[in-house]
Amino acid sequence: MKIKLLIVRIIILSLFLLQNSFVKAQIANIAPSATIDAFGAGQPGWQWSQINDNIYGTCGTQLAFVWTAAPPAGTEYMDWIWPTSKTIGKVVIFHAQTTGRFLTGGTIQRWNGSAWVNHHTFSGLNQANCDNEIIFPTLMNSTRLRITNFTMTGTGQNSNPNFREIEIWEYAGSSSGPVLPPIANFFPSQPTV
Repeated sequence: MKIKLLIVRIIILSLFLLQNSFVKAQIANIAPSATIDAFGAGQPGWQWSQINDNIYGTCGTQLAFVWTAAPPAGTEYMDWIWPTSKTIGKVVIFHAQTTGRFLTGGTIQRWNGSAWVNHHTFSGLNQANCDNEIIFPTLMNSTRLRITNFTMTGTGQNSNPNFREIEIWEYAGSSSGPVLPPIANFFPSQPTV
């Protein structure tokens, strides 16, 4: 019986190590190395050069915003452009405030060389949080990332979403397969929750 249990544990450990070798590891926030652009309501983003400068301010302070109608028309956008292709798995939005002007959702697009292609749609960003993570179900490989089709369904003013900083996280690995968390503490002899 002990040998069978040992063999099962070795198999499980081997599967664990194999699975972890395919897990995508985040490397760095690459937003500061991007050329940035934003456009909405017929004009460029306000103080948009501050959106990727690694200066975060504090919750309640506005450093940049995108002009929009109330509610947004769906044509507004924010762009990050790199000279070489990047493998991206996460965006972190540092909102300026939680009382209004809060981006609660949108569409993340990638550039395929000739057109924008939808990669991930997100919604329900928690307005109680001054920062929210958007983790992609699969990694994105592109020289450009765009956030568009803004939704602002929270309380307060529903136009001109404002921010302190937006991070774009590069990951190691290919763009195929899901972004998976590692398996931890999994042994058949232990109860599962």
